[in-house]
Amino acid sequence: MKKKSLIIISILILVFLFVLYFDIKKVHAPEVAKIVISSYVINVELAKTDIQKSKGLSNRDNLCENCGMLFLFDELKLHNFWMGEMRFPLDILYIKDYEIVEIFKNIPVFTDNDYTRIYPTKNANKVLELNANWCDKNNIKVGDKINLINE
Repeated sequence: MKKKSLIIISILILVFLFVLYFDIKKVHAPEVAKIVISSYVINVELAKTDIQKSKGLSNRDNLCENCGMLFLFDELKLHNFWMGEMRFPLDILYIKDYEIVEIFKNIPVFTDNDYTRIYPTKNANKVLELNANWCDKNNIKVGDKINLINE
């Protein structure tokens, strides 16, 4: 009887760990979508959870040419960002609903024992991070509209 109980408890623990593993993976694995700005299609990872937002693109070596990360916020406000543990520079676009309201270009990575911080002056409810110089290369400017597919 003790042996059966031990086997049942072991199986229940394994099932619990299996479910927990996939639940954690789901929380950390961002959803993906596509954004269209002008005629450019950008593949984006959606940062919706606090964990995804705080991690952002940190500790990555690069980002594909037409890829980015879109941070989705419930509130329309000034969302400060910082380049913590970033390995490559970024363009950061602040978006109010579906219009670009502010752009920070070619934001440098960690330098001189200090993280670069971004303090916007426009309220936004979305923030898009792209490779540095992407906006200049594709003539993206404040006032351009975005279309989010698969939101």
